[in-house]
Amino acid sequence: CFNFFFKNIQKNTYFYIRIIYIISIYMRVRQIFFFLYLYINTCCFPVFAQQSSEFQAKYIRGTLLPHHESIAFVVSDYQNGVEFQYNQRANHISIYDSLYRFPKFGIGYQFVSLGNTQKLGYASNLFGSMQISLFSNQKSNLGFEQNLGLSYIYSPLEISPYNTALSSRINFYAGIDIYYEYRISQTHTIKSGFELSHISNGKIKTPNLGLNSIGVSMAYIYTTTLITKPQKIKHIPRQQHALYSLISGAYKSDDFLGTKKYHVASALLEYKYVPNRRYGILAGINSFYDQTIFSRQTNNTTLNQKLHILEYGIHSGIAAHYNNMYIFMCSGMYIKASNNKPPYYSKVGIRYSYHNLLFNFSVKSHKTTADFLECGIGVYLYKSKQQ
Repeated sequence: CFNFFFKNIQKNTYFYIRIIYIISIYMRVRQIFFFLYLYINTCCFPVFAQQSSEFQAKYIRGTLLPHHESIAFVVSDYQNGVEFQYNQRANHISIYDSLYRFPKFGIGYQFVSLGNTQKLGYASNLFGSMQISLFSNQKSNLGFEQNLGLSYIYSPLEISPYNTALSSRINFYAGIDIYYEYRISQTHTIKSGFELSHISNGKIKTPNLGLNSIGVSMAYIYTTTLITKPQKIKHIPRQQHALYSLISGAYKSDDFLGTKKYHVASALLEYKYVPNRRYGILAGINSFYDQTIFSRQTNNTTLNQKLHILEYGIHSGIAAHYNNMYIFMCSGMYIKASNNKPPYYSKVGIRYSYHNLLFNFSVKSHKTTADFLECGIGVYLYKSKQQ
């Protein structure tokens, strides 16, 4: 069954890559929720809740989805991996926990082969996890899981010249799982799932084709109950309308495999409408500054040339809120762009509000290819009354 399943996937790989790209956009709206858990602990009043703790061991069998000929050339075997997780769930912490059906948060480690142990090697992935239940009863549970963290590559391009997908040892790791759990007893559970994952470095170093994987998994879960203790509930006010400005900066490599790093920057003016506590709608204008346009020039760049490469665009998107943070994805269209760039771009990331300030971390990309990271800070220009 494994062989038949994955051979048919490899025959239709480009069709599935399009599907995975659509799923990955949805995935990134939710995948960073693990980090949001760190900000729940300020309180308005305490309650008592019973916490459950889980220890999970998982076996993964899958295959790479080669979206480039150089990757397809070296893929010769299926992926095999093991994963260990620790998860915890509190019965009630904030109103957002009830809105998201009391999710589980945890940390995990995964060791997996990359489809060719000699040329692509192995990866170690350390990540935060959030699991949300879609349907459950006393014996069964159907849900999805989002993972986000870092990946260590044992055979990057500098070690193996065949690995043109990953040129750096440290990369970003993101994954989404659809799973089914069957509870054998109060403490023992078996779990099966369908998994998608992505590894890349956000174009901090090139080449950066990245690796996309698809697979199935089987897991055993041991559950224990911790002592009942007081928990804190935090009331988060909702602001239905907001207008803010953001400035972000970072650096990236060019597309010519050079070692030099180039400065990039972006600015935006954005309006957010929040019809309910969970979701919001975004619309705004962007400007981008990318020094890699001058990577092939030998002469010093003048100020007029630098101003001339400013790019402009408009975008719209959606956001998912959790306490004072929200995760967003946007699609945009260039009004003015440099040569050889696609007409459209996208952004996914996370933002955290602190009083009148807004902190941002996001990735700008063209289709499935990352353009650069955005790390920045902004300020609210207008906020409606709290609800």
